[in-house]
Amino acid sequence: MSPGRSDAGKRLLMGLVLTAGSSVLLWLSSPATLSLARTAPGEAAGAFESRLLGLVPHSRIELLGVRAARLVSGRVEGSRSRSRTHDRLVLETATGEVDHGYVQQRFARDRAEIAEFLADPSRDRLSLSTVARGRELFRFGFAQLIGVLLALGGLGLVAASLKRLLGA
Repeated sequence: MSPGRSDAGKRLLMGLVLTAGSSVLLWLSSPATLSLARTAPGEAAGAFESRLLGLVPHSRIELLGVRAARLVSGRVEGSRSRSRTHDRLVLETATGEVDHGYVQQRFARDRAEIAEFLADPSRDRLSLSTVARGRELFRFGFAQLIGVLLALGGLGLVAASLKRLLGA
């Protein structure tokens, strides 16, 4: 194997790693929305939705019979740890408490607003977005920019490497 082909193989591998890494970054930094619509007094239905680049929906979690929103301590009872443990948002539904993980925890800061919506029968809809907060908007914009740049760099390396490998 000639040195040029060996380098092209390494560049191809590096391009694939960059492209895969950018995909993970873009996926994990997707903004999320929470939409709730009143179905009965004190009860709502809705969904958590995440969108790739803020445009393309890639996951949706349906919520039925949401009756209350509360924060529970994330700290293990009896723990002597001094590390800060964030409180967790728990939604109480007709079938019990639910915690849909990361996407739900991104709305923990909005617990009071969710609870107010559920308690106020005059409000029909509530829509919240993770990018509505300045800090989250910055995180989203920065991560998406880096993800797109990594993808372009990775795809460029892949294309150049394949051209060299197939053309040589």
